[in-house]
Amino acid sequence: MDIIEPDSDYCGGITEFLRTTGLAWSYSVMISPHVLQHMHLVAAFLKIMWVEFFMVDNELVDFILRFFPEPKKALQYRGGMLDLPKAPWFGLKVNPELVERCKVKEN
Repeated sequence: MDIIEPDSDYCGGITEFLRTTGLAWSYSVMISPHVLQHMHLVAAFLKIMWVEFFMVDNELVDFILRFFPEPKKALQYRGGMLDLPKAPWFGLKVNPELVERCKVKEN
């Protein structure tokens, strides 16, 4: 294995993400985590050289645009580098209409 993409959502949280990352480094395996939930973790480690990043204008990420109407404001990059969002929850705002449609109605 040359590169792994640990995901704290699936591997057991931030602690397991850190354990997985440490194990990968001990075998000289590169790390490339997903961008949103890992941006601040990536910024904390000099050994992580890149993150998975999808261009917001790409049709493949249309589903993101439905949930987060203003991702361009949160995901700013310049010269191949991402700026860390300073707003809560990565600076993303959820589409309120979609939230209402997804609510479970009580009987």
